[in-house]
Amino acid sequence: MKILPPVRRWFVMALLGAGLFCLLLALNMQRGRNHDEHQFIAAGKLMAAGLQPYADFPYFHVPTLGIVYAALFSRFPPLLLTARLFSILCSWLSLLILFAVAYRSLGPPLRWTAASSIVVLLIAAPLFTHTSGRAWNHDLPVLLLLLAYLVYGQAEPGMKSYMRRPALVGAGLLIGLAAGVRLSFALLAPAFLLAQGVSYLRWYGAGSNPQKQLVEWMMDSGLFGLGCLLGFGPALWYAWQTPEPFWFGNVEYIRLNTLYYRNLAQPPEAMTLASKLLYFVRLIVLQPGNLLLLAAAVALPWRTPAATGLLAKEHSRLWLLFFLAGFAFVAALGATPSQWQYFYPLMPLAALAASYGLAAQPADVQRQRTRWLLAAALLAALLALPRYTSGLIRLWPPDEWSTWQAHMRSAEIATLVDGGRVLTLAPLYPLESDMPIEPALATGPFAWRVADQVAAERRRRLGLLGPGDLPDYWAANPPRAVLVGAAEDDAAEEAPLIDQARTHGYVPVELADKATLWLSPLAEWGSTIRLGGHTLPQHTLEPGASFVATFYLQAMRSMATNLNVLVRVVGRDAEELARSEGWPWGAPTSTWTPGEVWPDGHELTLPPTTAPGVYRVEVGFYDPATLGLLDDATTVGYLFVGADEAAPIPAAPLAEFGDGLQLLAAAVTPGTTDSIAPGKAVTIRLIWQASARPAADYTVFVHLVGPDGALVAQHDAPPLGGFYPTRFWRPGHPVTDEVAVMLPEHAPPGPHRILVGLYDSATLQRLPVVHAGQPVGDVFELGIIHVSR
Repeated sequence: MKILPPVRRWFVMALLGAGLFCLLLALNMQRGRNHDEHQFIAAGKLMAAGLQPYADFPYFHVPTLGIVYAALFSRFPPLLLTARLFSILCSWLSLLILFAVAYRSLGPPLRWTAASSIVVLLIAAPLFTHTSGRAWNHDLPVLLLLLAYLVYGQAEPGMKSYMRRPALVGAGLLIGLAAGVRLSFALLAPAFLLAQGVSYLRWYGAGSNPQKQLVEWMMDSGLFGLGCLLGFGPALWYAWQTPEPFWFGNVEYIRLNTLYYRNLAQPPEAMTLASKLLYFVRLIVLQPGNLLLLAAAVALPWRTPAATGLLAKEHSRLWLLFFLAGFAFVAALGATPSQWQYFYPLMPLAALAASYGLAAQPADVQRQRTRWLLAAALLAALLALPRYTSGLIRLWPPDEWSTWQAHMRSAEIATLVDGGRVLTLAPLYPLESDMPIEPALATGPFAWRVADQVAAERRRRLGLLGPGDLPDYWAANPPRAVLVGAAEDDAAEEAPLIDQARTHGYVPVELADKATLWLSPLAEWGSTIRLGGHTLPQHTLEPGASFVATFYLQAMRSMATNLNVLVRVVGRDAEELARSEGWPWGAPTSTWTPGEVWPDGHELTLPPTTAPGVYRVEVGFYDPATLGLLDDATTVGYLFVGADEAAPIPAAPLAEFGDGLQLLAAAVTPGTTDSIAPGKAVTIRLIWQASARPAADYTVFVHLVGPDGALVAQHDAPPLGGFYPTRFWRPGHPVTDEVAVMLPEHAPPGPHRILVGLYDSATLQRLPVVHAGQPVGDVFELGIIHVSR
C-alpha cells in the first residue's frame, strides 16, 4: 500500500474524524428521549441553579456528571441538545483514541485498513449504537477509562521514576473521575493493580527477590490509589456533607429498585445471576454486530505455536485489557435487572484488544488477519446501515433534530404553564424552559416508584415523594400543571398523578407528542366553562402588531345555548384596544361534551397608536340572543407593548425582596437635595422586576418617617393600582410604578426618611429585604427629603 505524504495523511484523518462526528450526530440527534436521561439532566440544571444533590433533591448516582452538566448548562441553555452533544464529543474522542492506538501499533502497509476496520466494528456494534451519545453516564467514564489505560502504559516497571510516578497518579486520577461519574467503574481499579503485579513478574523474573517486588508493587499501588482518591474527591465531599442521602442514593436505592422490579406482575428476565449470564449470551449471539467485535478481540491476539510466553513484554497491555474486561463484566452483572448499556465498556476494551493483539502478530499473520478484520468490518457496517441511514437523511437542518424539537415542545409547555410549577416524572421538559419543578421528582420515575417502600419520616428526611404522599402534598402545594405521557414506559407510575389532577378539576391539554398537560383552572364562568390555559405572546409587541391568542376551554356541563366568547385587550384607563367575539373555534358550545377540551383561537390587532406599556387580556361569554353574560369577564393574562426607554436597567438591583422581587431603581420628586412644604405631594417612581414568578399578590407601601421616628405619611396600594398584580409578573420584565404620598399640613420640619416595602395582601406578612448582600429587615430606605417650615 502506498504511504501517503504527511499533509495528505492529516487531511484524510481530518475527513475521517469529521465523518465519524457526523455519524454520531445522525445517530443521536434523531433518536427519542429515554427516561434515564431526565435524572442526569435535571441534576445538572438544579445544580446550576444552586441546589445541591442529596441535600436539596434526591440523586441516585455519584455527582461528577452533574457537576459537568451544571457548568455546561450555565452557558448553553438547550439542555437535552447540550447533554447529548457532550456525550457525542466524549464518544467521538474515544473513537479517535482507538483509531490512533491501532494506527500507531501497526506498520504503514496495514495501519489504515486495520485502524479503520476496528473503529467500524465498534460503531457498528448494537451495544455502541444503543448506548453512545445519550445523556447518560456512560460515554464520559469510557473516555476516562481509555485515557487511564494509555497513561498507565507509561508506568511499566523499569521506566524512569519521574515518568512512572506521575503516570500512576494520573491513571488513578482518571479512574477516580470515571468512578465519580459512574460508580461501577470503581471496580476497574483492581485491574490496574493486578496488571502491575504481572508486569513486575515479567520485569524481575521468577528468581528475583519477592520482598522487593512486593514493596515496589505496594508503592505503585499507593500512588495509583492516591490518584483514585483525588479523582473521586467530589463524590467523597458530598458523602461527607450528606452521608445518609448519599448512601441511600448510591447503595440503598439499588436494593429498593431490585425489590420494585421483583414485585412487578411481569418482572424483567435478567434478575438472577444465571438469567443475567443468559441475557449477555443472547445479547452477543443474537446481535451479530456485537459478536463480530468480540470475536475480533479474541481471534486477533491468538498466537501461533512459536509465539513467545505469556509474560512477554508485548503481552503486558493485553494482560491489563484482560483484567479490565473481567472486572467490567462483573460490574455489569451487579445491577438488577441487566440492561444493554451496562455491558457497553466491554466494546471499547474489545477494540483495544483487537489492536494490540494484531500488532503482536508476525508480519505475515498480520496481513492475513487484517483481511479477516476488513471483511468483518464490512459485514458489520452493512448490518448497522439502517441504524444510521434515517439520521443521515435528516441531519440537516438542525431544527428537525429531536433534541431541538424537545426544546421547542418545552417552550410550548412554558407558554401554557406561564411561570407555574410543573409536577412530572419527565423533568427535562419543564427545566428546558426554566420552569420550576418539584425537586423531589428530579430523578424522574425512579425515586417516585420506590418512595413508598421507605418509612414516612425517613421519606421526608431524604426529600422523597411517593404516591402515598400525593394527597397531602397537593393540599399544601397544588402545582400549576401536571405533565404525563412524555415517556410511554412510565404510564403505570403516572396513574396517581392523573387521578389527583382529575380529582382537583385540572384541564387536560393534549400536546403534539402524545403527552398531556393537566392545567389548574385559571377561570370559571357560571360553573359551565373552565379555562385551563392560554397561549399569549411572550415577546414584546410593537404598536399595530397582530397576534393570535389561543384559549383551552373545557365544558363543565352540557349547554343548550350557543354562547359567544368575547376577548378584549384593555389598558389601565379601561380603554379597549382590540376585541374578538363569536362562536369558539371548532364547534358551537351546545355540541360540547362535558369534560371535552376545545382550543379556541382569536386573531387580534393592536392600534398603531398603542402606547408602550402593559395591557390586560379579558375573556367572557355571553348569549348572543339576549346579550346576557354567562358570568363576569375574567383577566387571563397580560401583553407588553413597545419599550419603555425611560426605565433604566441597572447592573445590580437597589434591593432584593423575598419571593424573587427586586427593586431595580427609584426616583424621588422633589429630589433629596430640595425642600418640600407641608401639604405637598412627594412623587416616587419605582422600577420593579421579578426574578421568578411571585407566588402571591403583593402590596407596595411607602412610609415617610419624621425626625422623631414617627410615621408622618404613608401610601399602600398594589403596583399600578392593582391593574397588573404581582402574581402575573413575568420574570425579567421591568414594571414601572409611580406613587404619590401627600405630606400633611402639620408635617414637622426637618429630614424625613422614605421607606418602601412589600407585603402579602392576604396575610399582611412583609417580605424580607436584602441590600448589598446583607439583610436589612423588612423595609428599604430610599433616601431623605427635607420638609421646610
